[in-house]
Amino acid sequence: MTRVPRSPFALALRRCLSAAFVPALASGLAGIAASRWFAPPVAADAVAPAANTPWLQLPLFVTAVVCAFVAAAFWPVFAARRPGDAWIVRLQPGPLAGRGAVVGAALVAQFMLTAPVLLVLTPILGGPAAAAAQVAFEPGSDALLTEGAAVRFTVATPVPAVELHVRPLAGPPSGSLHATTLRVFADGDDVPLADPATLAVDQSGQLLRIAVASRPIGAIRIEAAAGNVPLFFPRGSVVAVGPPVHWTCTNAILAAVVWCVPTFVALAFACLCGVSAALPTVLGVTGVLLFVQSFGGVGPAGDALRELMRGRWLLTAGLFPSTLPFLAAGSTAMILAMSTSRFPRR
Repeated sequence: MTRVPRSPFALALRRCLSAAFVPALASGLAGIAASRWFAPPVAADAVAPAANTPWLQLPLFVTAVVCAFVAAAFWPVFAARRPGDAWIVRLQPGPLAGRGAVVGAALVAQFMLTAPVLLVLTPILGGPAAAAAQVAFEPGSDALLTEGAAVRFTVATPVPAVELHVRPLAGPPSGSLHATTLRVFADGDDVPLADPATLAVDQSGQLLRIAVASRPIGAIRIEAAAGNVPLFFPRGSVVAVGPPVHWTCTNAILAAVVWCVPTFVALAFACLCGVSAALPTVLGVTGVLLFVQSFGGVGPAGDALRELMRGRWLLTAGLFPSTLPFLAAGSTAMILAMSTSRFPRR
């Protein structure tokens, strides 16, 4: 006779996987269909795979919500005054009464479902086949560029680059609009990296792609050759793109890991709220925190998918350090839930 594991982790993992499998599959297919249905009727001059990021977010958000809701509703002690909580307290001694294992099971289930979704959907929605390391140059003290002026950018260690991405912010022109043309030099060279006629900027956030011979670059100088549109270069507006040597499948797995952080934060605060709140309140807090971190622009989850679709290697995108405040907040909530627990320590 096969022995079925009865630990909180195993029970919650099976419940989350069985409940979230169909929603993950259905929302993934819906994302593919929506990307085709809402595709622009006229082909663009340049490919923009990051425009399909919302359709990639849809199945990940649905899976995270289902796993989090199922975990909170399945384990009785996640909320106050639930039937069966007295039995759980007797069987699972301690201030968390098994909630830590259930949170871990929800995160594992979410990763097991979202990683295959990302592996399949990323190429279907136009993601690149390989990812490249991208390093942002630091602007000098004066990042405002006007006609006849120059802006310099440096990086601590020269980085190998095959392309430069320049995306300045444009201000109002002085008089009638004349696009500002740029000359871009690398490491003190006297020859521009590209023909200035092709580097005309008249819109804020306009992206200029400059192909360069593969070489390490440690400094960039940008001069305004002509035009009356002032340009501002914040941090991240000049980026060196290395050769695409990283497998996108690995990048997708890293993105799936990043997407587990919002679920951890939401369930950690659910544990804290459940000390005195009923299940509807706990589920409401969980859903709001997941939505804000997924679609509200709070946290690295949305950025992870955009960088994935743009072909940026996530380990050099600064996303994992940005998860530390959220992990700290979730851990603090778990500690507070333990210290204010209504369950006796044994």
